Amino acid sequence: MMEPVAATAALYGAETAAEGAVAAYFLTKPTLPLKGRLEHVESSVPLPRSSHSLTVIGDRAYVFGGEIEPREPVSNDVEVLIIGRNNAKAESITAKPVDGSEGVPAARVGHTASGARNRMFVFGGRGGAEMTALEENGRLWVFDPKEEGWLYLDPPPGTEYPCPRSYHASSASDDGNVIFIHAGCASDGSRLVDTWAFYLEEGKWARFPDAPGPARGGPALTYGQDMLWRFGGFDGKTELGGQLDYLEVPSTSNATASEWISLPFDFSETEASTTSSIPAPRSLAALHFVATGQGRDYLILALGEGDPSKIGHAGAGKFFQDIWIYQLPAASGYSGAGIKDMIKEKLPGLTGSTKGQWAQLDLTGVEVGAGEKQGGKWTGRGWFASDSTGTKQFLVWGGIDEGNERLGDGWIVVID
Repeated sequence: MMEPVAATAALYGAETAAEGAVAAYFLTKPTLPLKGRLEHVESSVPLPRSSHSLTVIGDRAYVFGGEIEPREPVSNDVEVLIIGRNNAKAESITAKPVDGSEGVPAARVGHTASGARNRMFVFGGRGGAEMTALEENGRLWVFDPKEEGWLYLDPPPGTEYPCPRSYHASSASDDGNVIFIHAGCASDGSRLVDTWAFYLEEGKWARFPDAPGPARGGPALTYGQDMLWRFGGFDGKTELGGQLDYLEVPSTSNATASEWISLPFDFSETEASTTSSIPAPRSLAALHFVATGQGRDYLILALGEGDPSKIGHAGAGKFFQDIWIYQLPAASGYSGAGIKDMIKEKLPGLTGSTKGQWAQLDLTGVEVGAGEKQGGKWTGRGWFASDSTGTKQFLVWGGIDEGNERLGDGWIVVID
């Protein structure tokens, strides 16, 4: 049997043992855990809230909706954060329609917003005197930052659309052509398990197969490698976890979507998430797709609620402060990552690929502004909002801590 250095040299076509040794070093270098850092961001104007949305477009983050006091939605203005280093200048845009359009979205909580085509697409949420899911007949509200105003997209008459809901999840395809909606809480208090896609070119909704497992509110959802990825949620009794679910997305609304596929993993309830090799069940977490180059892709799972309050979002539960990395299979077998995984699986004496494994993010530094309210501590939180600010980073804003305080700060999580 060939030794790893010799075998590596043979596979790479290396002419010398030294070249083979260098190649073997890079092959044996683990891809998990990744290193990362946290950068604290303060607003020039206090902006505490929870159950809001956050959409990053360019160097600006758009905060919409939410609440400071339970069951009291803030205004329907859009708050703009111009993101700098350790700070963000805050501006407010009064709600108004774009010329030629009518109406603006009502104030709301528990909605979602996704960025696509340099616009913000808002769906669902609770509002009104009864604080129930808003009946808008499948409407997508569209905020145009250039016009600083609102448009809307209604599905064609006679077509199907998602029922009213709140505390659902949404995402957008990386080409900006599709907005996805999943699960949440219906008007009658029941929880949902359905998945919908609004194809912007076609202007209508398409329903995908229902996701596996219990109906739920507060799941985490993201898009990557032409797939939707889901983790966690709350089914009304317990926090959900123990598996990742994914769905391959068809290119048009007329194409038939395949069924969801589950990737289960074991978690012992006696293990704390900080010592386990996998993340604990949770809801209200951040889930983002990250590409680090050479075909290596990951999912990043952060924060979330592990034990809900008995009074729902009116009170604080137990929140996690951990950040987890899940290594996805290489999208292409011919990428650097794909070739490396193939060789590691075949060569004797080398550890296998870490694809399909979880690891906690190895934090190498925390940058904190002078006025950090929490004393520079990265704290657990839920009911926050987050969005990607680049291919290897995302922004978290607001939420509730375990002291039941609405937070008005943000953190940028950077993957090195």
